[in-house]
Amino acid sequence: MKQKPTLVIIPGIGDDLAIYKTFARRWERLGYDAHVIPFGWAENSAPLGSKLNGFLEKIDALGTSELYLIGVSAGGTAAITAMARRMNKVKKVIAVCSPLDTMFSLQNPLLADSIEQTRYLLLHFNDEQKAKLLSVFALYDQTVDTRLSRSPGIRTLRIPMILHPLTIYVALMVYARRLDAFFKSNLNTNVSLKPESLPC
Repeated sequence: MKQKPTLVIIPGIGDDLAIYKTFARRWERLGYDAHVIPFGWAENSAPLGSKLNGFLEKIDALGTSELYLIGVSAGGTAAITAMARRMNKVKKVIAVCSPLDTMFSLQNPLLADSIEQTRYLLLHFNDEQKAKLLSVFALYDQTVDTRLSRSPGIRTLRIPMILHPLTIYVALMVYARRLDAFFKSNLNTNVSLKPESLPC
């Protein structure tokens, strides 16, 4: 029997595991061995490098060679850094409502450092590496300015929704099949990312 691809969903600042378990079940129905691994944004006393090492140890413990990552909000920065550190293992990354460029007046120094590292990586990724990334964002987001979810050379998907939490929910639930198509497509293949349906 062919082994299922492994999906890791990385929550944002809130680390609300209840809703993320719902997301994981949705993706399990699409054929993934889905896991939720929090980064621990609230515990920001440790430096970013230490937090990343601990996070990568949890990913490595899954023991898979076909790994896909979905990073939500702040989690998108962790997902992109994990891809850079595990380039041969991580096949593709989707960042949902994530800040890919500097956010001013952040209260969380761990996230501020993670954003700056992500910004540096995106500036230095080659075209093949950038093709492994998809950034998903809203029409309007009161938490993460949608302009910060764009980066040159990165494929984007703008969902016709407003508000940060609602867009995250719609992306991972309603758009799941379309995002799954991005994961399963060849890097040079254009994939339709329009949703089959939207909530009423």
